[in-house]
Amino acid sequence: METNSNFLYCKSCKSKISKDAPTCPHCGIQNPFYFEEMKKYKGVDILHYLISFGLAFMTTGILAILPIDLERGYLMFAIFVALYVSFFVLGIILSKKVGKAKKQEYSSLMQKVCEENNDIQAYATWNNIMDSIIS
Repeated sequence: METNSNFLYCKSCKSKISKDAPTCPHCGIQNPFYFEEMKKYKGVDILHYLISFGLAFMTTGILAILPIDLERGYLMFAIFVALYVSFFVLGIILSKKVGKAKKQEYSSLMQKVCEENNDIQAYATWNNIMDSIIS
């Protein structure tokens, strides 16, 4: 089979289509190559910031119920910052771990489709695009 780095295979109907196609022209599925799914795992988004801030704020808020003097105020601020950074880093680690697992899952699915079509070039192209999305 002729190979061309401008074409990939749809994850649903396995038809050969342009790598830039947002929708498969054969079956109509949106995001025929898993690229949009992987963009969710690219990095930290605004929701990640808000969750980290919210968790740190709520945890520190529990301490705010106690009587506060100036020294305790500094301590609460330090605890808030430490919690925020901890939740933020934990979120990054989990996001990358889940993203890596998803990439492996999608990779094995796309590799199978490309091998069925004897088109290893298409798999290499897909892998390069996926790597550029998650790096």
